[in-house]
Amino acid sequence: MCPASSGKKEKVKLRIADVFKEDVGRGIIRIDPMMMNKLKLEMGDVIEVYNEHKKKRTVGSLESGNLEDTDSGVIRLESSLRWNLRAHIDDWVTIRKIKVKSAKNITLKSVGKPIDNIDSINLAKLLNDHVVTKGEIINVYFMGQRYDFKIIKHSPRTKVVRIHSKTKIIISDKIINQKIGLEIRSMKDVFDGDLVIIEKIKMEEMPPLKRKLEKIRKLLPEIEDAAISNTSGLPIVSTFSRLTDESRIAAFTGAFLSIGERVIQTMLNGKLKHILIRGTKGFLIIMRIDENSVLFLSTTVKANLGLIFEAIQEFLG
Repeated sequence: MCPASSGKKEKVKLRIADVFKEDVGRGIIRIDPMMMNKLKLEMGDVIEVYNEHKKKRTVGSLESGNLEDTDSGVIRLESSLRWNLRAHIDDWVTIRKIKVKSAKNITLKSVGKPIDNIDSINLAKLLNDHVVTKGEIINVYFMGQRYDFKIIKHSPRTKVVRIHSKTKIIISDKIINQKIGLEIRSMKDVFDGDLVIIEKIKMEEMPPLKRKLEKIRKLLPEIEDAAISNTSGLPIVSTFSRLTDESRIAAFTGAFLSIGERVIQTMLNGKLKHILIRGTKGFLIIMRIDENSVLFLSTTVKANLGLIFEAIQEFLG
């Protein structure tokens, strides 16, 4: 059960957990179903989440909590919402229901990279029913690519607005070259699923992880590519021998891991150790690192799998 403090109004604290893969990019919030009943919340309610430690807020539309979260005291937030809160997985937050008005227009700026294949029409469709507020970061996925945007302004000038089919989306031609990053307190923070946090951190600020991956490739030349992603299918760090779309690799890795774990649990009532895929030109290896991250390796067809798995164990150790 989650802790609570009493007063004029009961203040319930919820523990942050990562979103389910199918919820990534939707900007929704799921909470413990028992807490929904206790707080008399319903699907579609707009929720403000508050990180008391950092004095930061974010907003989202409430969806029904999953049965597996019953009596767990969790709130599931995707990486952009956690970034807006400056919060990590397992941090504690409070929530409250708020009112929202429909957005007439919204101005966005791209964060970190230019927009090449997404326009305001497609963006409006992707953001339909999203709840946003000025200054926040949101992310969308389009044609296999992730795009981060900052809300510059919106009309009406209320605290929170909901995007709908008739909202006019304006994409600024300026790019925010913003380094989005949180203080890395431990390796757990690197693996907490926050692509928005991790992808903008300069590599020299977290060298051990990058060096480990490169060391494996140097020790075993049969390993062509190595990457770590989160279990939601978003990239954290990688080292490739060729031009490769790390976002696509991370998405494939997350999908294979999810399917593999469900098959093993259903058919054998056990836990997945690793996934090994053999092709005509080599092997793919997928292995969970911990609760929130997964390792991907690709090798040549002549790779010594025994040595590779030994190297993986050394890496994980």
